[in-house]
Amino acid sequence: GGFWYLVAWCRLRDDVRVFRLDRIAAASVTAERCPDRPLEGFATDVPEMIVHGTVLD
Repeated sequence: GGFWYLVAWCRLRDDVRVFRLDRIAAASVTAERCPDRPLEGFATDVPEMIVHGTVLD
C-alpha cells in the first residue's frame, strides 16, 4: 500500500526534489554525468520519513 520515492536533483528547478516513482511517465539512460553535490543542506524540505526510510536488502 505504500509508495516508492526518488530523492534527486531537478535540473529544471535547480534543487533537490522528491519524485514518486509511480508518477514518472518515462525515463531514459543518457551519457550525461551528474556533478558531485554534498547532501548536507539539500534535503531540508524532504520529509524525514523519506530521507531516513527503511533500508531494504
